[in-house]
Amino acid sequence: MNIVNYYEKLKQLWDELTNYDQPPTCKCEGYTCDLGSIIDKKQEEERVHTFLMWLDDTVYDTIRSNILAHDPLPNLDKVYSILIQEKRVQTMARGKEDRGEVIAFAARGRVDEKDRPMICSHCKRSGYDTNSCFALIGYPCGGVIDCALTERMEVVVGDRDPRYSMGKTKQ
Repeated sequence: MNIVNYYEKLKQLWDELTNYDQPPTCKCEGYTCDLGSIIDKKQEEERVHTFLMWLDDTVYDTIRSNILAHDPLPNLDKVYSILIQEKRVQTMARGKEDRGEVIAFAARGRVDEKDRPMICSHCKRSGYDTNSCFALIGYPCGGVIDCALTERMEVVVGDRDPRYSMGKTKQ
């Protein structure tokens, strides 16, 4: 049961109880003891305590302690107002946390183009693209494949595959 329904239910029960249970009246001469307001104040404090004690500890424990520390204790309507305000603040704070998590997730999930590894579409190796693929543009002398291997490839491939000419022209 949420706090609004809880408050309305208790308020209704207390109003009904007040109709059946009339407070004692003063019998002294001149009505100087002000018994009625003392009883009303005591009844209001009991209602505040009853209302606060049945609230969910996990949600309202801190605010309940803060309210009970007030001297004098606020009336029931003021306590209800404080609790509703606190619930709104908690809901808004939770909404901000949820949005922050979503934004953080979106930021983590995004990959910039510069962070993606390059993959050659010809040989399917990572680290370079087709513009830098030695299989397509030829191997340099002294590079990954030495000149002796380059010359052997030229002999085997010869004029059949111009990609393996290694930048040399046949004479």
